[in-house]
Amino acid sequence: LTGKAGHVYTRSFTPDPSKTFHRGATDYFLHGRTRPMANWSTPKSTGEYIGQVLEARGNTLRVRLNEGIVLHNGDGLTISSEGFSVNGVEGNLVKINKAISIQPSAFRPLYRNLDIEFTKNLKSERKIPIDIVFRETENGFELSYQSAFSHQQSAFSYPHEPAKNEAKALDTIRAQLTKLGDTPYIAREVRIETKPYFIPISILNEWRRTVLQAKPVLQRSGLTALAVLQRSEQAKPVVSGHLMECKYCILHEAGHCRKTNPYPKDKEPRFLRLRTGKVLALHFNCAKCEMTVDET
Repeated sequence: LTGKAGHVYTRSFTPDPSKTFHRGATDYFLHGRTRPMANWSTPKSTGEYIGQVLEARGNTLRVRLNEGIVLHNGDGLTISSEGFSVNGVEGNLVKINKAISIQPSAFRPLYRNLDIEFTKNLKSERKIPIDIVFRETENGFELSYQSAFSHQQSAFSYPHEPAKNEAKALDTIRAQLTKLGDTPYIAREVRIETKPYFIPISILNEWRRTVLQAKPVLQRSGLTALAVLQRSEQAKPVVSGHLMECKYCILHEAGHCRKTNPYPKDKEPRFLRLRTGKVLALHFNCAKCEMTVDET
């Protein structure tokens, strides 16, 4: 995959939003203000829907899994707000780490909020493409590595010793300077602007490491100091105790929107108590359909 500024991305997995932490889905104003936008039943991740629980006896579940679903030891499962992990699987019977009880006639949706095998394979890598230029100077050589955002460059004093095998000498220079290993870079263009000199592999490796470890020089972003100053002057001042303004509104979520179900303003502000004991004040600007959260 190629991303911004030609960055090259590789991954060992297929992205699946259902396997990320979530408590259900919402279009969040994509089709206007709708309910519900929050899950008040559990603070845990709901996970992906994988099938149904047909029966639960002790620490054994009899399940009907969706096609393609395979459970592994250590997988995390949820039924409503109750969570447990898989200890073993035999056909449609799943051994879990705790005893639960569900009536045979009650078909409950089963979710998996931890997929062990998927998690093991979560590996991704981003490489920044760089142009490599190696040229000779009067007293030696100059090596530079340049990306879209920065460049690193160093000059080295070294004798110009003609190579006996010219083709091999140029191939060696190219091969050693593009050995980027576990660095965040990948070679895009390589220019060897020098005659085929003999340079030991150990010297080329040392030069490569020296340049890559040098502090990068950032490229011009095009944003002038005046523009930065103008932006900062236009920024809104930070109000002490004012945490955020948002389109999400607890009144609307709870079915008490003033536009459809008015209630006296003297009941404001409303308060939200966190599990830490901290209390936040909630104010409502119905003209803008916004909720403001403030420290008390």
